[in-house]
Amino acid sequence: MKEKEFENIFLEKSIGEINQIPAKTLTEIALSGRSNVGKSSLLNSIISKKIAYTSKNAGKTILINFYKAKNFRIADVPGYGFSLKSRNEKTRFNKLTDEYFNSKRPDCVLQLIDSRHDLHDNDKQMINFLSETKIKFYIILTKVDKLSNSQYEQFYLNLKSQISIISQNYSEIIGVSAKTGLNINKIRSLIISEAKNSR
Repeated sequence: MKEKEFENIFLEKSIGEINQIPAKTLTEIALSGRSNVGKSSLLNSIISKKIAYTSKNAGKTILINFYKAKNFRIADVPGYGFSLKSRNEKTRFNKLTDEYFNSKRPDCVLQLIDSRHDLHDNDKQMINFLSETKIKFYIILTKVDKLSNSQYEQFYLNLKSQISIISQNYSEIIGVSAKTGLNINKIRSLIISEAKNSR
């Protein structure tokens, strides 16, 4: 694995409104999922340094953070499924994420699901949306280190069955662990491959 592709990646811009978005000049991979699903931890593992802020408290990321490399850009989209105290903040948050995905700007989406839980309604809505809009996406099961092998195998089959009711348009289901490094190299390879194929 040529990790040099990730060596010089940096936080390019954080946006709170869609008109602040950087120009689309590179392949864009979006990280999507419920709040506290492990997006920031996964991103830090992919890049091999602490570039994204992680927290045990849901809802810390309410901006879209763009991380730029030479041949691709990663968009860390705010996690959904938590309660915002401010009505104005909630309106802005929903508008920002809706406009981003409705623009069909991402070339590929890594849709993160917590491996310890069944699909939530908003997970189902997101998978359905990605399927209907024909945005290429992968299902990434996070925190698999918290399950035994037998528990994971059972969850995998159960989740695959749930997803198949909604969509069969996803590219692959991949279990990962930011803690142990399971399949992190596979995600790196996936990102590099998407960047090459989208040129």
